[in-house]
Amino acid sequence: SMAALDPSFVSNRAMTAVDIGVAHTRRREIDEAARVIGDAAELTTVNHSARLVTVIRGARLAMQDWHTSPAVRALDDRLACYGFAPSGKT
Repeated sequence: SMAALDPSFVSNRAMTAVDIGVAHTRRREIDEAARVIGDAAELTTVNHSARLVTVIRGARLAMQDWHTSPAVRALDDRLACYGFAPSGKT
């Protein structure tokens, strides 16, 4: 469905990416989940909606069991770059 989305609908693309990331997390595909969720977070630099930020934080929280993995640590670094505080506060 990502390929079918108009690139100008940044929020829709980001929400879809988070959904895909959550699906990867549920399948325990943590490296891919972290990458996709990080890509969604990058889109918040274009469209900083409170709803999107909340959804991304929830997706990251779902990955807490893997917080020491290199992929999740890299995601945390990306999130910090985009203004997501480590504690979950913006």
